[in-house]
Amino acid sequence: MKQRLIELETKVAFQDEAIEQLSNCINAQQQQLVQLQQTIRDLKLLLEQQHTAAQGGEIDETPPHY
Repeated sequence: MKQRLIELETKVAFQDEAIEQLSNCINAQQQQLVQLQQTIRDLKLLLEQQHTAAQGGEIDETPPHY
């Protein structure tokens, strides 16, 4: 009986550690997701600005060597 209790306590300890590691992994992924979402918003805004500027017809078409 005592051995069985020790085994169960050991299992619970390992499960607690696994849960903590998984939680840390999820938190890190959530931070990455937030950063990626911000990057996408920034890129979308940049693309919209470039598209608006291109439609304005004020594109400098002079080659860089002139």
